[in-house]
Amino acid sequence: MKDLYQVIYLSSATYDFKESDLEELLLTTRKRNHDRKITGLLLYSDGNFIGVLEGPKLAVQQLTRKIERDTRHCGFKTVWFRPKNKRDFPEYQIAYKNCKHEMSAKYPYLHKIVDKPQSALAQISCTSKEIQIMIKTFLRVTNPHSMDSIGYQA
Repeated sequence: MKDLYQVIYLSSATYDFKESDLEELLLTTRKRNHDRKITGLLLYSDGNFIGVLEGPKLAVQQLTRKIERDTRHCGFKTVWFRPKNKRDFPEYQIAYKNCKHEMSAKYPYLHKIVDKPQSALAQISCTSKEIQIMIKTFLRVTNPHSMDSIGYQA
């Protein structure tokens, strides 16, 4: 894609998101993002979000502004907005701490990144270096004991 851009953002939830809230978020955004040719990753743990959006520049800018105004979170901060040669995430994905097995079975694109860091590291090996560092840092902060057990050092 010639006009491919990526944005990474951070924010904090204004309330405690339950699995049902995250499932609803996934279901409502997946189709809409697909229609806009937007992919990415949303990580959630302990009230904090890290989001990655990839797609056409204008679509990513519009969605970023919409997310920034969303009252379900606060403290929105753009980490970077930059052009990309290829996508790090070919599909929209969401991951969060303590994802139930039934949810993963029902939605195979839900990755248990924060609960299974070893498999997460294998999944992200094909992403850009910056994305790998971001996800590893997120894993280190949200699940330090599991990261110690596989020998990851920040």
